[in-house]
Amino acid sequence: MEKWRILRSKYVLNKRWAKVRQDTCLLPSGMVVDDYFIWEGGDFAMIFGLTKENKVVLVRQYKHGAQEIVIELPAGLIEASDGNPQAAAARELREETGYAADDYEYLGNLLVSSAKATTMAHLYLATGLSQVADPEPDSQESVEPLHVSLPELVQMIDTGRIHDVNSIATIFLALRRQGYLVLKENGPNSIEV
Repeated sequence: MEKWRILRSKYVLNKRWAKVRQDTCLLPSGMVVDDYFIWEGGDFAMIFGLTKENKVVLVRQYKHGAQEIVIELPAGLIEASDGNPQAAAARELREETGYAADDYEYLGNLLVSSAKATTMAHLYLATGLSQVADPEPDSQESVEPLHVSLPELVQMIDTGRIHDVNSIATIFLALRRQGYLVLKENGPNSIEV
């Protein structure tokens, strides 16, 4: 398999929060695609945080793209001043929830939309959370922290109250890392969780 070759690129939108690039690409078959649009979004950190009481910290906030109030894991853009994704995770957790963690474990990264965007999510399991301050969200955010048990968390996914794909993927990886989800093969077409 071969990669596409970019023949030309130009920005059709170039703002602080939104960059859209138009590429002209040569496919391995020889076909030329003149108008392949790419969203150049910033990478972000997402945090699955567990308090010392084994509660998961979530946030409720309005998301204009979906035009709804969404329940998700705390997350935010990695700023140049952060230095690295883990520093961004710690900053965002504190800003959105007022919590700090005793330990951070990197769970990996996700390509948010590999066909149409450059954005990558860096995922963290943060444990030993304790409240150290009041939340201080950005001026454009209205964020409400929530604390739920692990069974409540799974129920919120099952009922569609949590339907942010990045949050669900991070929750799955964090629960696997913590040993809450163990996969056992029970034959050729079944997996027991």
